[in-house]
Amino acid sequence: MKNILLFIIIALLSATAFSQNILVWGDYVSGTITKSDIDGNNAEIICTGQHEVRRVRINHANNKIYWCAGAGSCIRSCNFDGSDITDVVPTNDQIGLIKLDEKNNKIYYTENFDGTIKRCDMNGANCETIISDLGLMLGIDVDTVRDLIFFTDTDAGKIFRANTDGSDLTPIYQSNNYLFELCVDVKHQQIYFNNRTTDNIRRIDYNGSDLIEIYDGSGTISSMTFDFIHEKMYWLERQNFLIARADMNGGNRENLIYINGSQISGLDIGTELFVLISNTYLPPEVQIYPNPTKDKFTINISQPTKNINIKIINTLGEIMFSDDLNSDRTINVSSFPDGIYYVKTESEGKRLTEKIIIHK
Repeated sequence: MKNILLFIIIALLSATAFSQNILVWGDYVSGTITKSDIDGNNAEIICTGQHEVRRVRINHANNKIYWCAGAGSCIRSCNFDGSDITDVVPTNDQIGLIKLDEKNNKIYYTENFDGTIKRCDMNGANCETIISDLGLMLGIDVDTVRDLIFFTDTDAGKIFRANTDGSDLTPIYQSNNYLFELCVDVKHQQIYFNNRTTDNIRRIDYNGSDLIEIYDGSGTISSMTFDFIHEKMYWLERQNFLIARADMNGGNRENLIYINGSQISGLDIGTELFVLISNTYLPPEVQIYPNPTKDKFTINISQPTKNINIKIINTLGEIMFSDDLNSDRTINVSSFPDGIYYVKTESEGKRLTEKIIIHK
C-alpha cells in the first residue's frame, strides 16, 4: 500500500523516533552519569557510585546508556532514567573503550590497556579478541555500513583500519602527536580525530589522505561525538571542565556544560529525527511505495516542483542515501541491511519524514 506523505501526527512521531534529544556524560572522579537536554539544559544525575567512568555510549534502538566502569572492571548499562543498572561485560581487568554496533548487535571494547580489541554481543555473550599486539588505544569507531573498524594506536602515533572481524589490518595515518579519540562520518567516508599534543580536531579520508584541521582548541580535548544529521560535533575539554559544541567545520563554538573541578570522562548524544510540523510546512505530495520493500522503492511526486532533497537515514542516524530530485525516482536499496529506515523529504523549507522497512 502506498504511504502518502501528507501529514504527521503525534502517534506517528512517538512510534518512529528512535531516541531522545539528550546529552549524557560521566565523571571519572565523582562516579556519576549525568543526562541533560541536547543543549546542556536541565542536567540531572541519573547514576552514582560508578567510579572511574571512562567512556559513555548510547544504544539508540533500546534507549540504553552504556559505560566503562573502571573501578568495577565491567561494562554497565542502564535505562535513560538511570534504572535497571546491569553488569553487561564483567571482567578482571580495566575497561578502557567501548563502541556500540547496533546493526550487528555488538560491543567493541578494550581491556587493561594491553593493545587488544575485543567484541561481544550486546548482552555480553560470545566475547572474542579481534585485534592484538598493538599499543595503547584511546579512540575507536565502527562503520556499520561497510563493516569497518577504525582506531588510534597512541604509542605508535597511528590510525588503523580493519574489517570488523579484525582482518585486513591496515595503518592509514601516521602522526607525531598523542592521538586520542576518533569518530567516522559514514556518508562521506571521513575520520575526525583529536590529539592531546596540540589540542585540535582534524579530519582525514578513509585512506588517510586530505588532512584538514577543523578546530584548534585547548584544555586537553578528549572524548568526542558527532551529530551528522544536524552537522554538529561535541567534545570534552577536561582541564577547562566543560563540554563544548560547534558546527562540523569548527564554527559557531558554544560551551554547553561547565562544572568547576570536574573530571568529565566520556560523552554521547541521542537525537530524534522527527519534529512535529504543521500543514504549512508540508512538501508537495509525495508517495513512497512499496513499504515494506525487499530491494527498491519508488518516490512519486504528484506535481512538478523545484528540487526535493531526499535522505535515507538508518536508526543510528547515519545518512545512507542523499540526492535531489524533481521527478519520480526508483531507489535501489538492495545493499542495505534489513531494518527500519527513515526517508526525510525537504523542499524550500518544507519537510517531512516517513519510516520505511527493508526486509529481504
